[in-house]
Amino acid sequence: TLHFNRRYRTVGHLFQGRYKAILCDREAYLLGLVQYIHRNPLRAKIADRLDAYPWSSHHAYTGKNNPHGLVDADQVLRMFSENGTRARRKYREFMAEKDGYGKTDVYAAIDQRLKGDDEFVDRVLQQHEKETVRPWQRRPALDAIVAAIEKRHEVTFADLRSSVKSRPVSRARKVFSILAHDRGYKAVEIGRYLDKDPSKVTTYLRERGDADRDVKEAGRLLDK
Repeated sequence: TLHFNRRYRTVGHLFQGRYKAILCDREAYLLGLVQYIHRNPLRAKIADRLDAYPWSSHHAYTGKNNPHGLVDADQVLRMFSENGTRARRKYREFMAEKDGYGKTDVYAAIDQRLKGDDEFVDRVLQQHEKETVRPWQRRPALDAIVAAIEKRHEVTFADLRSSVKSRPVSRARKVFSILAHDRGYKAVEIGRYLDKDPSKVTTYLRERGDADRDVKEAGRLLDK
């Protein structure tokens, strides 16, 4: 700050506040946070399109500008596709969608160091207190989870992978995604299995509240 003020003959703070890092539940929240941050110039009306704002890491995700490899965009892009060209195209489509996140969603963290649902926060805090990482429980086969969903919702695997958007099928698809994630699968794996974009899976995870009862019932069927 002193160097900047001396060089440019200014006074005051260089940054608005102290540096702050929040551990984020990648599967459910990361894509929403990336969208929220990168669309800030549009909300603030200082740019009419994302590509027109030069001071954004958005350009690194589109492959246009990432000098010195400052931004590691691969983790986010792989959530769209393992193919770089397709991932960047799907990222652009995702960024063009209407904001799925608002300011209250971003800052409404249960613990100010963490961003995720109750289960994620509890798990991280317990791991930190014990200073050990608990191993994942053995994951059931995705086919077994499908069988539980078929019994609970009376849909088929073909329905889940189809483009059908009827309420029963969409509900079953959401319950499957949440249950599979709860049992240890990543959004990318779930999306690939359902032939759906991982961003759709992360939306299910972020908006899981109304599906919890169905997820529990399907989980009981799975564990029988």
